[in-house]
Amino acid sequence: MQGFADFIQRVSDIVPPLQALLVAFCFIAGTVLLIRGVLIAAQHGDTPSRFVSGSHSKGAVIAHWVIGAFLLGLPAVVGASLETLFMTSTAAQPTEIFAYAPEAMQSMTNDNARSIVVALLRIVQIIGLIGMIRGLFLLNAAPVHPGSGLVGKGATHLIGGTLAINIVVFVGMIESLVVG
Repeated sequence: MQGFADFIQRVSDIVPPLQALLVAFCFIAGTVLLIRGVLIAAQHGDTPSRFVSGSHSKGAVIAHWVIGAFLLGLPAVVGASLETLFMTSTAAQPTEIFAYAPEAMQSMTNDNARSIVVALLRIVQIIGLIGMIRGLFLLNAAPVHPGSGLVGKGATHLIGGTLAINIVVFVGMIESLVVG
């Protein structure tokens, strides 16, 4: 059991640098999308009839601008989504799971078990951030492929990512719903 706890802890230790890397990637991707949107719009100039369907449509240009701005301001987007679903703009720390869901976590009396739970919650939070980023990219691709269901998939990733980012409060809500 100690070997598994050490492994989970090492994976959990990777989360902060990975989070910084994801934010940097989103900043670069957002800049690229904004520039690409401007270039496509400038290429077609003042003649709206030159906008064709697909990757050079007006919808694609607008999606590049909006999603590019969202990716540039990813921390604000995460805060806004947390505010929308949980009425708080910051995610709870994984160590707070024992306060938010005391009945579900009361069997975790061993320090080793507690550290595994905290490490797993950190991993779930980074998976939620990756899910939110994927949702934004799916929404960006939606105007290029109309009727493919990408808007629904993107929205699902955004909502699921938000729930995973604040998994501590979400587990507490589920516990209060089930236990009462």
